[in-house]
Amino acid sequence: MTTHLKICWVCVTISGLWLVMSALVAWHLVPFEVLQLPIALLMGGSVVGIAYQRHSLRWKITTIAIGMPAAFVLITNLTKITILIELIVLLIIAYKLFVHKDNSDSSDSKEHVHELEEQMKQCC
Repeated sequence: MTTHLKICWVCVTISGLWLVMSALVAWHLVPFEVLQLPIALLMGGSVVGIAYQRHSLRWKITTIAIGMPAAFVLITNLTKITILIELIVLLIIAYKLFVHKDNSDSSDSKEHVHELEEQMKQCC
C-alpha cells in the first residue's frame, strides 16, 4: 500500500524542536528562563504554519485565535503531563492535516484553482 503523504519537514522539525525543548524544561534539565522565549517563538510559528495548511480564511483566523492562547497556556504550565498533551495534540493535528484528507479542504482547493484560472484568463 502506497500513501501520498505530503508531510512538511520544516513543520516536523520546528514542532519537534519545541517539543524537545519543552521536555528539557519539564524534566528540569534546562532552566525555564533559558528556553522560554525560543519555545514560545517556535510554538507560535507552528500555530501559524497549521493555519496556513488550508486556504479558508475562517480556518486561518480560528486556528490562530485558538492556537496562540493554547500555546501560551502550554508554555506557562510546562510539566511532564503538558508534554504528553502536546505530543497527543501534535499527532492528532498531523493526522488530520497530512494523513486524513477530508473533502471540505479539496472543495476549497478546487475553488482556489478556479480563481487562479480566472485570474490568468483576465491577465493577458
